Amino acid sequence: MNISLEQAAAFIYTVDELSFKEAAKALNKHPSTVADLVKNLEIELGFELFTRKVRKLTLTPQGEALYDYAAALLYDKQRLESKVESINNKKPTTLVIASDNALKSLPFSTIIKPLIQTQKIMDFSILLGEPKEVVEWVKNGRADVGFSVEAHDPSRQCIFENVKQFEIVNIASIERTSITRDISRRELNRIPQISYEFLRKSKGETWHNLSRNVYRTNDIEVLTNMVALDIGWARVPDFVAQSLIEEGSIRTFSIEGNASEPWGYDSILLPSSLDHPLVKHLLTTLKSS
Repeated sequence: MNISLEQAAAFIYTVDELSFKEAAKALNKHPSTVADLVKNLEIELGFELFTRKVRKLTLTPQGEALYDYAAALLYDKQRLESKVESINNKKPTTLVIASDNALKSLPFSTIIKPLIQTQKIMDFSILLGEPKEVVEWVKNGRADVGFSVEAHDPSRQCIFENVKQFEIVNIASIERTSITRDISRRELNRIPQISYEFLRKSKGETWHNLSRNVYRTNDIEVLTNMVALDIGWARVPDFVAQSLIEEGSIRTFSIEGNASEPWGYDSILLPSSLDHPLVKHLLTTLKSS
């Protein structure tokens, strides 16, 4: 059996468009050429892929059964071409991001999606962990770039650069009626606070933790769930709070005499990754978002 990639492409695009004319536009070919490619494929296979009616194509059961296999063939061809191009141009097609759990709401996947769709990225991973783990993953080469709010590298092997500043907002469950819109520090001190484990014994702990009882977690989703369940209040990045406010599970409040202090997060890189094109694209997009 001799099936060409050109025939497979003609079949796939015709299925997607259910029209030789529209498939031809996508393939930059004449409609009759696409129709001939599909017809020759049917002859080679020994069965019809489409039922042809006036101005209408309908996929046959045999065509439907073959579609996924033909699509896989075409996808592998595109991946092969992308890999060859990356080798020739010495451009990496893999990207591994490491992030501490406090930043897991950053839009990494949204930024990466178009690069995956255009085959500029062929392998992609996101690692989540503690700030110390993020630094280690970058240092040992497991991650190409790391992001953290509170990370340090005593060995000074890594380069830290601020990516963006964000506001910290105070949040509480909508069920917590004891917290008014502008609560005093004394009143707030009596209400349990949910905080981040990485802040324990750090410079930011005194500023961030204001309650007598503090419960800690290293995961931002666990923290916000605890707030929604009215276990305590918390201070979170504004981009984390926004979606929860829209869902109606939490609300924000202010604290008397407590000025808002912006936080920021850093990128963490080894010098060898400074010119990594995918990392540069990611950083540029995060800074401008």
